[in-house]
Amino acid sequence: MWEKAQLNTRIILMLTGRKLINLMISPLDDAGRRECKMNDSTLKIKEALAEQGIQAVEVENVKNGVTCTGFQICTGTNIAPVVYCAQEETVEAFVEKVIRLKDQSLPSISPEQLTSRESLLRDAYVCVQRRSGEELVKRDFLNLEEYVRLKVELSDGETVGSVKITPNILKLSGVTEEELFEAARDNSLKKATVVTMAESLGLPEEMDITGGSPFFVATYEDKCHGAGIIALEEVFHGFCESRGYERINIIPSSTEEVLLLPMEDASPVMLAEMVAEINHTVDPVLRLDPVAYVYDDEIREVSIAASAYVEGV
Repeated sequence: MWEKAQLNTRIILMLTGRKLINLMISPLDDAGRRECKMNDSTLKIKEALAEQGIQAVEVENVKNGVTCTGFQICTGTNIAPVVYCAQEETVEAFVEKVIRLKDQSLPSISPEQLTSRESLLRDAYVCVQRRSGEELVKRDFLNLEEYVRLKVELSDGETVGSVKITPNILKLSGVTEEELFEAARDNSLKKATVVTMAESLGLPEEMDITGGSPFFVATYEDKCHGAGIIALEEVFHGFCESRGYERINIIPSSTEEVLLLPMEDASPVMLAEMVAEINHTVDPVLRLDPVAYVYDDEIREVSIAASAYVEGV
């Protein structure tokens, strides 16, 4: 999330290793999307931050098709986190949160990580999100858009973050779009995992927590943006071969992971109901469309099995 003109001065980076934000969710807008909006205290927050000598700029970011409004905080490094106001959070509490953030010794990032051909080909990986107007290097995948993130390491040697690949980053790196997606797929396949539901929760395998249904969890090793696996049919082919399945249902639980349900006779309506029910429990920023998918190993293809929009769930 950066602009070419700011390459050597400031990089807005969402740290996946630290909880820097809280989200305030407003009611559904006319398009059926949710928006994260600052409340009516925005002006008071600006004034309170200024009184503390904190430079902050009100910004809007799009995350998975959700427009979020927050404050970009100047920290003295090239990391400029955007902080969001939580629901029912007071002005005083928000300002205190920003002060604590400022008091941390935030690491910096080398801009070369974002423009190095070697870095992009080594550390890019596949992600999916709801279709959006974001200016990204992306492709349509069924009802979703497939895009690429780049893993970056910060100067403290411990914190790992990621940035979405934009056309500007791609141009500066000299990597072609075809090369990027090919490398991202290869990298993603190396860190893709499929485990039982019990294993994903750290429970004994013999413990039945799914009522007899053979649920599996597919994600990446770091459990970040793991729903990108939907676009990797190789993962499902390997899973089917090892388990003897011919067809598996794919239930998106969030942008972070998907559930696999190898039931040959699963009802599309049941799948739509399951996705809709899961979506009610997921933060809109992490929520995918209420659509269930199916993988057919005979043709090695993922397709839409059911949609809550269509079924009227």
